[in-house]
Amino acid sequence: MPPPHHDPARLLTFLKDRDAPCARCGYNLRNLTSSSCPECGLPIAVPSWFETELPSEPQRLAAFLRDHDLICKKCRYNLRGVNGNVCPECGTTYALQHPPILPPSPPPAPGKTRLAIAAFILLAILTPVVVALMCIL
Repeated sequence: MPPPHHDPARLLTFLKDRDAPCARCGYNLRNLTSSSCPECGLPIAVPSWFETELPSEPQRLAAFLRDHDLICKKCRYNLRGVNGNVCPECGTTYALQHPPILPPSPPPAPGKTRLAIAAFILLAILTPVVVALMCIL
């Protein structure tokens, strides 16, 4: 059985609605249909951080409430220590204002940006030279 990060079904699930560039050519792998990049053929694997689940909203709020006071806006109950995201007195649901911290996105593909910058600089240098030579001749 292949390791989970090489499982094609998990890879296709991971890339179904997610923008992720190919590490070699920068091609967007969203909605990938095979386990390799369609542009350059690089084999693609599921990132190792995808194996760990992000905490749910109730888990995140419960972790926050272990060390912080939060007063229910409806009934004024102190929610410190509540295990979940619902006030036990009145049933009001709460959510943290900040989204969960996601693992970092893969770095952009190197080379394409450098190549474009080099081509622009070369063009900027050569254009005046060519124009000057055409005026002389």
